[in-house]
Amino acid sequence: MHDSSIYVVFVLVNSSFYLSWHVKSIRRIHNNAIFFLL
Repeated sequence: MHDSSIYVVFVLVNSSFYLSWHVKSIRRIHNNAIFFLL
């Protein structure tokens, strides 16, 4: 039970890091698209 809770926390932390990095990359691509459209 304790090991599974540690695993869940580990997955949540990894997903949050991945999502934040992904959002930054998407925002960068979005800014580049706006720049090219202008």
